[in-house]
Amino acid sequence: MRALILFIFFTGAISWSIAGTPVMDGIFDGESVWGAPKHIADGVPGWADANAKKLYITDDETYIYFGAEVSAAKWMSWAFIVNTKSGGGSYDSWSRSIDYAHYDLPDYAPRGHFGGGDQDVNYAELNFWNGTAWDGYVGLAQTEFADTISVNHVVDGWIEIRIPKADMDYPGVGDVQFYITGDNNDHGNFDACPDDENATDWNMSGNHNILDNYQMNINLNTTPSTIGETGSVARSFTLLGNFPNPFNPATQIRFTTAQKARVQLNVINTNGQLIYSAEKTFSPGEHSWKFSTNELNVDLTSGVYFYTLSNASTGQKLVGKMVLLK
Repeated sequence: MRALILFIFFTGAISWSIAGTPVMDGIFDGESVWGAPKHIADGVPGWADANAKKLYITDDETYIYFGAEVSAAKWMSWAFIVNTKSGGGSYDSWSRSIDYAHYDLPDYAPRGHFGGGDQDVNYAELNFWNGTAWDGYVGLAQTEFADTISVNHVVDGWIEIRIPKADMDYPGVGDVQFYITGDNNDHGNFDACPDDENATDWNMSGNHNILDNYQMNINLNTTPSTIGETGSVARSFTLLGNFPNPFNPATQIRFTTAQKARVQLNVINTNGQLIYSAEKTFSPGEHSWKFSTNELNVDLTSGVYFYTLSNASTGQKLVGKMVLLK
């Protein structure tokens, strides 16, 4: 009976691919869908045997799709850094021991953790440079990215993510680099595609890796978007991130709801421990929920914290990440 239920569940979850439209299931759909790789790296494993082998990018009317052939482990993380306009960030948006020295700095960074479908581990977000700092620490729905790295030792696999063109201001041509790093801010660049400077130690905090090698002039809009149609899609419950981020002691968590909703806010540390929970009712519109460490009975340490907003009316759950910096 359980096998039948699982079969029905997975059959219902399948979405089929048409030419040029990858399916976000963690399985490489082939070059008939993705096209030829935008860059093929040297194939030599880097630090911790990580290997960023090939970079793929394609698009349709709505999304830009980023993919990479890799060798990696579940505890590692990944990033595509993208330059589409003048200006950008000179440092890794997750505070890994990596700095950027490209001719023009990246302004977007789709990135996440490997996890092979493990919903307790899989995580991705679209970071963006807001003019003074990295922003966009908001978890994406797990329908928007996938990978096949499901074990804690290095194996061959694939990572893919899709980003709405609207979320990247409908770029035309861009420069892109993909890299693999670890799960600790002391970690540097394990391996990159195109190839670049790799870590030589587990602790690179005193000697950051410098990345400066894009694959340049990639067409990110081969299928032009209809901005009016894309922008008209109404979302019933949307997370807008939190500001400031990093914060101390308070930050405003911003979201919208299209109807009156009972919303629960949970804040969780990286060990999965619940440190704050509250519920409020909100009318339709855009709202800010103030979270302050001064309201807690515990003294939080500096670091990364996750938060969820759960809408009891629609069953939706939104996930974000914030950094407490004392």
